[in-house]
Amino acid sequence: MKRPLLLIFALFVAASAFALKVYINPGHGGWGANDRPNATIPYPNLSSTGRPDTLGFYESNTNLWKCLYLRDKLNAIGVSTKMSRTTNGTAEATKSLSTIASEVNNYAPSHFISVHSNAATEGTSTNYPLILFRGQTSNEKISGSKARSQSTWDALVEINKKGFEYYTHYTSSRNCVGDNSFYGTSGNNGYLGVLKHSYPGYLTEGYFHTYQPSRHRALNPDWCCQEGLRYARGIINYHGLTKDTKGYIMGEVKDKSKSVNHSLYTYNSNTT
Repeated sequence: MKRPLLLIFALFVAASAFALKVYINPGHGGWGANDRPNATIPYPNLSSTGRPDTLGFYESNTNLWKCLYLRDKLNAIGVSTKMSRTTNGTAEATKSLSTIASEVNNYAPSHFISVHSNAATEGTSTNYPLILFRGQTSNEKISGSKARSQSTWDALVEINKKGFEYYTHYTSSRNCVGDNSFYGTSGNNGYLGVLKHSYPGYLTEGYFHTYQPSRHRALNPDWCCQEGLRYARGIINYHGLTKDTKGYIMGEVKDKSKSVNHSLYTYNSNTT
């Protein structure tokens, strides 16, 4: 009797993963002025457009890299996914927020995530994550959104615990906030258009790309994939799926006799 029981249990676990559906929205998507372009050392702003080349820093690029890896990690364990876009600079990549919300409602996911990075004053050291869900912090619009955001927060800040990414706030508390509370609007119907659908989820701001070292790191797709991995872990942990136990080695190579002295690379002293 033991062998059939083990087989039934294995099938139940697999079925649970396949029953889970996640809608993934890589924020922005067109390499335009609204796609958060920022100059970096290898990709300065062009005189013709005032923006960097499309290989430079755009949330269009970095958000997509994170989300493609997030999708692949979830698909690998049997979770169904749908993405609002899988390309940049196309009609798919520039669909309206209302269209995305309609797609979410039609897909009826168990979990929604919209991935972004944040901005403050250019060149400052401000850098920390933020996760927004629909409604007031104390009165969410869609039940389960706050708890999902908190699970993702716990996974997202894993790298902060290792001291690699420099964060200025929230090293021991969660920064998961209702969007109405964050933007100071009344009611709990929501502020952000991409969250105005009927399913539980949230929008992530993984770091501040105006902290220039973070922006330069994000030019590396492998670095962005690590953020996507942490989002996957947050979703996996919340839904009680088999946890990812694979380790990743990462770091920076530096010259102890030289320092970076460039107007596009202002960093906080004694940090990465």
